[in-house]
This record gives sequence, C-alpha cells and structure tokens, in this order.
Amino acid sequence: MRVYFRNAKDNKHICLEEFRFAARFMYLLLVSEREHDKTTLHVNFSSLKRTLHGAAISIGDEKYPKKFAIVINHKLKRKGQLLTLAHELVHCKQYSRSQLRHVFDRKIKDYRLQFETKVYNEERVSYWDLPWEVEAHGREYGLYHRYEHFRKQYGLFPQRKTPTLRKRRGPSGQLRHGRGKSRG
Repeated sequence: MRVYFRNAKDNKHICLEEFRFAARFMYLLLVSEREHDKTTLHVNFSSLKRTLHGAAISIGDEKYPKKFAIVINHKLKRKGQLLTLAHELVHCKQYSRSQLRHVFDRKIKDYRLQFETKVYNEERVSYWDLPWEVEAHGREYGLYHRYEHFRKQYGLFPQRKTPTLRKRRGPSGQLRHGRGKSRG
C-alpha cells in the first residue's frame, strides 16, 4: 500500500511514520494482501468542523477502485486520528469491493450512495442508520485496539509519558496541586 500525505506539517499529534504504518496494518486486516499491495492512499490533514473527524472518497470511476483520498482532522489527538483512520479505511474497503458506490439519480440529477444493491437518500435516513456507517463505526475500535496491541507488543513508536499532577499538602495542611515530589 502506498500512502502519500498532504499538509502533514499541520499534524502535531502523530508522526507520519506511525500513521503510515497504522494505515497499512489496519487495511491489511480488512482486505487481502493482493488487494492491499495494489492500493494507493492519499491522506490530507486539514482543519475540519468540530463534529467532522474525517472523510473518504474513491478516486476515479472504476468499479473496483484502488485509489482513495482520506481527509483527517488534524486537530484531533493521536487516538482520535487513529480511530478516524480506521473508520475511513473501512469505507475504502467498501468502495474497493463495490459495496459502496456513487450512482447517478436521473430524477434529482445528482449522485446518491448505493450500498450493495440499495440506493439511499441520505437526507431521509439518519447517519447512524446508514449501513456503511454502521459497519465503519462497528469496526473502528476493533481495528484501533488490534493496532495498539501490536504496537505495544513489539515496542513500536513508543509514546511519551506526560507528567501527572499529584495532590500534596502545603505547610498549612491544605491540598495543593503540583508536579512531582514536594520540596521540603
């Protein structure tokens, strides 16, 4: 799988090497090795609305596309970006197998999404009830946790430890918040 980045300098929460590795690892859990090796992924880190974490589209008009573009909200922390990546990779899998595709609706003269054999009007169906979103939300945590388990098991991309705040008592006996050991 080839992974290319755009606006990578805007992303402060995860290194590109880890993101590339995570994308390859998670996608290999979704598709065959042959399909994985033929896939190209373009990742754009961007500032999105607070409620929007990411988006995925297929590039080109092939029935079984192998090129995809994913937008990830660079304001999300590391875990949020990896969960969003997992979610969007499920959509890439759906596009690549032609489970999810854009079809032209002549009545409205616009495109609608078709999942398997049924065409959906996204304005009439709740986001949470759309079958491609049900699958993506259902798989994102599993993909994320399998990646994290593998990463920790093999000591890949160690995470920095941030100091924790400890409660301590001051000279008057009142609780104070501070970092590390108390001086005395």
